[in-house]
Amino acid sequence: MSPSLVSLRAALLVSAAAALGACTTVRERPAGAVLKSTLTDDPAKLQVWTLGAIEVRTRDIYSPEEVERSALARLLNATHRRTREVVVQRELWIGPGQPIRGVDAEELERNLRATGLFAEVRATLHPTEQEGVVDLLVETEDRLSLAIGASGSVVGAVSSLGTTVSESNLLGYGDRATIGYSENSDGEFRGVLSYRDRHFLGSWVTASAQVGRTEEGDFASLGLERPFKYLSDDDSWRVNAGTSNSAIDYYEAGASVAEVPQSRDSFETAVFRRYGPAERRWTLGLRARHDAIGVGSARGPAAATIDVPGDADTTFAGFSFGHRRLLGFRKVEALDTLGYIQDLSLSAGFDALIGATYRVEEGESDALQPTFSLGSHVALEPFIDTFVAARIDGSARVEAGEARGWAVGADLTAFELSFAPQTFAAHLAYNEAFEGDALPVQLTLGEDQGLRGYPTREFTGDRVLRLNFEDRIDLHAAIGTFRFGGVVFFDAGWIEDRGEGLGAPLTSTGLGLRIGSDALFGPRVLRIDFSIPLSAFDGERYDPLLSISFGQVFGFE
Repeated sequence: MSPSLVSLRAALLVSAAAALGACTTVRERPAGAVLKSTLTDDPAKLQVWTLGAIEVRTRDIYSPEEVERSALARLLNATHRRTREVVVQRELWIGPGQPIRGVDAEELERNLRATGLFAEVRATLHPTEQEGVVDLLVETEDRLSLAIGASGSVVGAVSSLGTTVSESNLLGYGDRATIGYSENSDGEFRGVLSYRDRHFLGSWVTASAQVGRTEEGDFASLGLERPFKYLSDDDSWRVNAGTSNSAIDYYEAGASVAEVPQSRDSFETAVFRRYGPAERRWTLGLRARHDAIGVGSARGPAAATIDVPGDADTTFAGFSFGHRRLLGFRKVEALDTLGYIQDLSLSAGFDALIGATYRVEEGESDALQPTFSLGSHVALEPFIDTFVAARIDGSARVEAGEARGWAVGADLTAFELSFAPQTFAAHLAYNEAFEGDALPVQLTLGEDQGLRGYPTREFTGDRVLRLNFEDRIDLHAAIGTFRFGGVVFFDAGWIEDRGEGLGAPLTSTGLGLRIGSDALFGPRVLRIDFSIPLSAFDGERYDPLLSISFGQVFGFE
């Protein structure tokens, strides 16, 4: 452990970085964090009309007026193929002559924003000369879909570099293609090529494929999924298959001290059916999965401490059921994003899975293990401009009355927006896990695990508790499409092995900058944090750290 340890992480869009000083157009939105409320019991939004014509208008990243004023806007538009109208039309579940309500238009808006393709979406109903008939107008504005990213880190004696090029709206069809490569000074590398077809053969089925190579070997996966597309949609299914060769690492003071080669061939399928009205839905499902796992000998300085199991085949089959009570939606701009509308789904419900796992392990007796999991969630607005979300999950496998593997987790977030331009945010997370058949579980804590100020994976154990406080401040400053926010934060973390107690917390504090752009980053923000560790560990103290990455440390959901 070195008190002079420095960590630097960057994931920057090259084109976006160049844009910081170049665009001069500021897009205004109504003041206030909560832009709009949508409740399913609003009578005006529940009025039923007959849908007449549907018109779709897609727009490029920048308007002709913005292109006229900015050379960079012209360049970014030139690198981008505007979303084709058919992509928007394929998200529709209502056609001419069918009934439509205001809540349906708002749901379409949310669904289109959730695709990540658009900086802005508007779906509006317009009266016609025919009584009881309305037309639907859908207007979208694209965001930058070409991303050229670079990343680097220096942690102790290990340095790494990587690059990624991705196009998330290939030729305007909404498909994603990504190629990436990273390598560190220990000779570990990872190269990957992936593709996702949003509307496979023009359907609501999403197809995905991935191939790649690491120093341990090749990996590949294929998947088909027909997701639930709208609130009243009844059917969903998925099929996934994959093969991989990797190494499971075990860490001490941020460095890998043991690794176990592992190969895995897997196949999974699931089918789901929903029942009941949109605001109170039951979901039933059938699931099956098979894994063929090969395990090599542990290697590294701490190899003797790892209990390595034999090769194993596991087969799971079971059924799931769950319930969700929809309480409403909110369109918010100041929780996890800047300059981009975030759709909050307020609801309460639970999910349960019951089945059995048949395990065949080399050198061991075959075993049939009852397997189950249970999770519950709630997302509420208990007071105006106050949002709270919580989730508790647990899963276990048992054999002869003894737990052979289990995990529990809890997550609580709270946001207070009534003190604009400040948003006060808090997050509490707990995780604990045990594995008695496969490779042992190791949880880690550090910079990349939400405890800023300490190196990635610096602390290890099998129980982790983390607490984050943030004061997120909208600075009301903008350059072009970029909006800027500041953050003051305090983090605390506990991690220990089971039976030893959580002990004293590791704490840190610091300042951060948030940069948002609906046109370039969409729902993400560029996060820059300077953190000061406040705690010593085993008598050692740590130097301040700078971290740069996309995405908040924690979010509402």
